[in-house]
Amino acid sequence: MKRFFRAFAIVLVAVGLNAGTAVPSQAAPRLVDVTGFSAKSIVVSNYSNSNCRDVAVAMRKTMSPKVGSWDVMSGVYRGGSSVDTAFYSDSGDRSKTRVTVCPWVHGLGKYTVGPSYVSADTRDGYDYQSYTDWTKGHFYVRAKGKAALKGKRKGNTVTLTASAQRYNPKPNKYVAHGAKKARVQVKSGKKWKTVKTVKLKKGKATVKVKTKLKKQYRFVFDQTSATTGATSKTIRI
Repeated sequence: MKRFFRAFAIVLVAVGLNAGTAVPSQAAPRLVDVTGFSAKSIVVSNYSNSNCRDVAVAMRKTMSPKVGSWDVMSGVYRGGSSVDTAFYSDSGDRSKTRVTVCPWVHGLGKYTVGPSYVSADTRDGYDYQSYTDWTKGHFYVRAKGKAALKGKRKGNTVTLTASAQRYNPKPNKYVAHGAKKARVQVKSGKKWKTVKTVKLKKGKATVKVKTKLKKQYRFVFDQTSATTGATSKTIRI
């Protein structure tokens, strides 16, 4: 059975999947069943690594021993917009291929692989299947986050100024980051304890602590789908 041309396949993945072509429940078991996708998430931190780059996407699948030729075309999307298509086949990349992602164009955050258009036939040529497999996988493109903490003491009052930044590919620079659950911490024994969870304004927050003792402080914020987490250098004051 002849395969569909690649150009037509891209149209099917990008548009035709919405209609769905799943094999009816009463039909024979699928010749090729996609069971998952995996890809390493990437971090962008400067102009060179925010340009277009390849991401290796691995596909897991189960196959009938009767399979002859087969193709799997898996759409890659971000926020509902098509980014690229991953192609797998018996005559090409069988389980791992590469797609192109351009963070400064496509954006940061969660990328979805799938659904997929699958076509397969048996070696004897008596059975042919084409259908949509709705299995999905995910990877993330995150901006690098930076955390900083400065402190000064006046008598028994320690003033700590925390700042958070994230890389923005569009202006190609680090900008203020309104990180959620950002925390100023103090070291107590071998552990870090939160002094205060702060709400950042334009990427900054100030915390005042009353203490006679010199202590170690740091500032941290968590990772999100679009930005890495970060921990500042420790200061002693």
